[in-house]
Parts: sequence; structure tokens; C-alpha cells
Amino acid sequence: MLLTLVLALLAQPLYLIAMPPEWNLPSMPTSWALPFGSSHRCVPIPSTMQLCDKIGYREMRLPNMLNHDTVNEVMEQTKHWVPLANLACHKEIRVLLCSIYAPVCIPQLLERQIKPCRTLCEAVMRPCAAVMQKFGYAWPEILNCEQFPPETDHMCIKATQRTDCDACPNNVTYESVIGNYCVNNVAFKARVDSITKESGGFRIRLKRRVRFFKSTGVSRRQKRSIRSVFIQEDSSGCACGTLEAARNDSSKRFLMMGSVSPDGTSFSVTFLAEWQQRDRRFKWAIRKIRGSRRRSRAGEISATSAGSAGTNSSESICTLSQLNEPIPTSTSLGRRGGRGNRRKRKNRRRKKNNDRRRRNRKTSRSDSTAAASDRAPARDGGTSAAADRPGRRRRQRRNRDNDSRDRRGYAYDKSYYKNYQKS
Repeated sequence: MLLTLVLALLAQPLYLIAMPPEWNLPSMPTSWALPFGSSHRCVPIPSTMQLCDKIGYREMRLPNMLNHDTVNEVMEQTKHWVPLANLACHKEIRVLLCSIYAPVCIPQLLERQIKPCRTLCEAVMRPCAAVMQKFGYAWPEILNCEQFPPETDHMCIKATQRTDCDACPNNVTYESVIGNYCVNNVAFKARVDSITKESGGFRIRLKRRVRFFKSTGVSRRQKRSIRSVFIQEDSSGCACGTLEAARNDSSKRFLMMGSVSPDGTSFSVTFLAEWQQRDRRFKWAIRKIRGSRRRSRAGEISATSAGSAGTNSSESICTLSQLNEPIPTSTSLGRRGGRGNRRKRKNRRRKKNNDRRRRNRKTSRSDSTAAASDRAPARDGGTSAAADRPGRRRRQRRNRDNDSRDRRGYAYDKSYYKNYQKS
């Protein structure tokens, strides 16, 4: 028995050593033996499982906490949680979900189920429940935090030590931008002038020009008077890399989202991200926000003219169908707007209008000349106007050349037209 236990310890997978130590994964006591004839088994996590791929371990324990017995069944159930995980409402949302659907598997402890700690579940539930409610879903019963053991239990997974804050994530995705836009009441783009440390957070002073994408419950006077915002410091003492980038370069633009105080005197920022113009996911999210804003304005105008109430500006994109929509490739997601493109469009419109005016002027002159020739008596005493048709064509060419010379700024030359008529 002792020899078997030693061999089992030597055969323990190496990836268990690389797991975060904060997970409280149990070690093998000397009094435990190998489970023979166990109903559970260790199964490799497939790379096609987006939710739990590269989560920190390679094998999961089946059946899981929800009695899913096959890998296909687990993949079918976890794909519905991918949009919520991509919202990045909390850093440990994937750890919590994977510890339930694809729990870590230790071959020597197949009969022991390693659950997430209650503190981990509560930490994830606080921000993510509000996001799910905004998208029309309640916090599910399978994630009820009361069923998980406390953190003092050595057989549970607790949250890892965080390195970044909730307000300034390192990895900004399309889902995180849309999710924070739906949850928060205020969203705008601005440049940072200065950052000062205050009690409980940082005071960010903005430059003059602030462009709002969403301002629910904010008056025009409040939007014009905004000069600074406050970002609360996390209790974990995390470092916000976005604030450091704002300190180093004042020319960078930032996307800020948050809420306004009830008295309307201060703005609290809960999402801060650098404006990434070349990132196609960020660009697609901003384009969706702008499109939703234009549609909401059009709906408000039509509803006002019809005498009915308008709709909310963020309701059109706060759906799971928008989160599941595929993002276009970089080739089809070209840059719209910009100074150069606006100037080109303006020049094309000006040229098109000038060409239209020129054609109308030529047509009116030709018609007036033809009408005058029809009213004039025919040459050689004739009575038919068709006999003077060659002369009318010459007059049309003369008027056309005269119009082109006037556009170039040349003076009227009588001798030129006399020689032209003789030829």
C-alpha cells in the first residue's frame, strides 16, 4: 500500500504545481489511499470549450456538480455563459463558472468535490448580478452562494490576488464596453488634464472638450459644467495602469463610464479605458453605441411628433443577440469619418453641385438659342427653320466655348468668335 501511494504521488500531474496557491487545493495526506472503482473520472478539457480553456488546469472531473456526465453536455451548457464571461463584470467569473461546470480533477481525490468558496461567489455576484439584470436575466439558483463552503474550508477555491482594478481593466473587449454602457448612466470621451490623490480615490480633472455618448438623467447644464470626475480606489489596493498612462501622456483620449450623484454635482467613474482607435473590437463597440444613439434620437423625434413617449437610448444594444453578433474583420471594418475623408466627401459634393449647375446653364442657353433661331426668318427667303440648322449648331458651340472661357477667367474676345464663324 505504501509503495502504491508513493507511485501515485510521483505520477501526480505537473500542472497542479503551477496552479495559483490561493486556490487552496489540498495536498495528499499519508493516510489516504487511491480510490479504486470510483464512479468519477478525469477528462481533458477540450480547446473548443471557450469558457474553461486555459483556465489554469487541464483536466476536469465528471460528473460535475450539475451531474453532467459527458464532455458534449458540458460544452453545450457552458456556451450560454460565454457572453456573460466576456462582459468582464468580475475578474473571477470564469473561475467560478468553471469550478461548477468543469471542476478541477485530482486523480487521488476523485471522490472529493472541490467547490468554490463562498467569498468567491459573493465577490462575483455583487457586480455581475446587476449586469445580468440589465440584460433581462436573474442570478441563477445554481450559483446560490449559500451552498458553497466558507473560505476556512481547505477544500474550496478562493479568489486569487488581484493585480488590476474593476474600473480600469487591462483587457478591454467588445462585450465589456457594451456591458458597462448598458449598466452605467453616463458615458463620454475626454482627455485628462491632471490626476490628484484624494481620500478614497483619485480626482481626474478633464480638459475642456467632452463628448457624451450617453447622459441619462443629466441636464445640458450639468454636461457643460463637468470639469472633473472621481474614481474610487479599490479596497484591494490594486494598481490602475490606465491612470498611469493618463499621467504620462495628456494628449491621449479615454472612454469613461459611470453615474452622476443624486444632487448632480459630481460624477463617479466605474469604467476607464484608453481610446483604442486601431482595435477592431473596441471600434465595433463604439460604432454600435453611436448607431444606437442615432436610432434613439430618431425614435424620440418621431415619438414627439406623434405625441407618444420616447424610448431609452441604450435598450436597443443591451441584448444578448448584440453580444453574440460576430465582429467584422479588419478589412471590412474600415475607418469612417476622419478629417481626410470628410474633406474628400466635401470636395466631391462641391464638384457634383458645380457640374449640375453647369449642365443646367448650358441647357438653358441652348434652349434659348434654339428658340430664337426658330422664331427668326429663314435664310434666302425660305420659310422653313430647318434650313438654318447648321448655323444653330455653330451658335451652340460658340456658347459652349464662351462658357468655358468665362470659367477660366478669360476676357471676351470678339476677333476669336469672328474668325470662328468664318471657319
